[in-house]
Order: sequence, then C-alpha cells, then structure tokens
Amino acid sequence: MTLEDIEKEVWPEPTFGSHLVMRCHALRKVTLDQFGTEDLRIMIGQGFSLATLMPLALKTLNGDPLAEGDFFPGDLLEAVVSQSDWLAENEDASVEVAMIARLASDLAVERCEELPKRVKYFLAEL
Repeated sequence: MTLEDIEKEVWPEPTFGSHLVMRCHALRKVTLDQFGTEDLRIMIGQGFSLATLMPLALKTLNGDPLAEGDFFPGDLLEAVVSQSDWLAENEDASVEVAMIARLASDLAVERCEELPKRVKYFLAEL
C-alpha cells in the first residue's frame, strides 16, 4: 500500500518545483515496502504521515540506530527526534526512541563517528 492508499488522500499536483517538494509528492505514490532509509528521513523530516512512517523508522533504527539516508550516520534518527510534538503524544514510541538514541550514542563512540546534534540535544533533555 502507498501513503495515498492508507490515508485515502491524493495530494494535488505540486505548485512549487523544488526537488524536495517533488520527491515528497512522488513518495506518496510509492508502496511502503519500497521505502528506504532516505525516503523515511525525507518524509519524517518534513512531518508527513508520521503515524504510518514512524513505526517503520523505528523498525529500521532498531536494526541500526545510526541508519543513514543520503547525508550522515544517524540522519534518520535525527529526523525522528525532530518530531518532538508527535513523540510527546506517543509515549511508547518516545521511550523506544530514547533507548535507540542511547544505543546510537554508544555506537557513535565505538565507530568514532559524530552523533547528530539534534540527537545529542534529545539525549540531554531526557
């Protein structure tokens, strides 16, 4: 199923031709089993379809807390923690994200990688 199928909503054609706008519109037509880490990062980072996409992101992050899209290790986790309003409304997911963020911090140290700033901030606020 696609986001359009699940949400029973077809977005109108984009009126702004930026790469990001075009990609978000296109991703609404992609079946969820075809979503990659970068696709999740983009849509979650924009705050779209969180009820559907956050569980998929958490599944990915449980497999690799530093899962990365096109930018850097941990960029998916950074997108997830940026959705603080959604996390505040979804306590179980918030607890899971906190556990994943702690694992990501440990992995970043082991791999000598930089933990994304938003993830550091998220951990500091716990």
